[in-house]
Amino acid sequence: MVDLSRLDFEYYLPIFCDALSDTEYPFNILARDGAIELLEAAGDRVLRVLPEVVSGIKKAINTEIPEIMMNACSVIQKLATVSPLVGTALIKYYRVLLIPFFSKYKTVRSGFKEGEIDYGQRKRNLGTVIDETLDLLDRTGGQDAYVEIKYAVPTFESVYHNA
Repeated sequence: MVDLSRLDFEYYLPIFCDALSDTEYPFNILARDGAIELLEAAGDRVLRVLPEVVSGIKKAINTEIPEIMMNACSVIQKLATVSPLVGTALIKYYRVLLIPFFSKYKTVRSGFKEGEIDYGQRKRNLGTVIDETLDLLDRTGGQDAYVEIKYAVPTFESVYHNA
């Protein structure tokens, strides 16, 4: 096993993030989990490759496939919490990541047929994951985060900042 602290993050992290758009199992899960593990170990070193990481995440979001978009949201959530420096540096990429798909899919809930019951704990849906991601970005991005998120997703309401 390789010691993650000795790994070349500048090389491997963008590859895993670029692979987030893969639709085939198990590669989509490997890309998500690999990117998250690398982010956990990278810390502030993510700042050096942030544009490439964001590019891979944006590519995954552009697929508009709910499972892939949820994987991308998982990586965005980890990216926002890796370090306070990364959380604030991510603000300048909010418009790239959030427009137009987050506002389009924010209200998407799983399509239940009449008479079906939503057992929320059984399966997550894209709208819930997007809400969680937006709340986390708002919390970790500082004061300027709310303005950028609100610009990209006009229906967003912050519980952390007053507009």
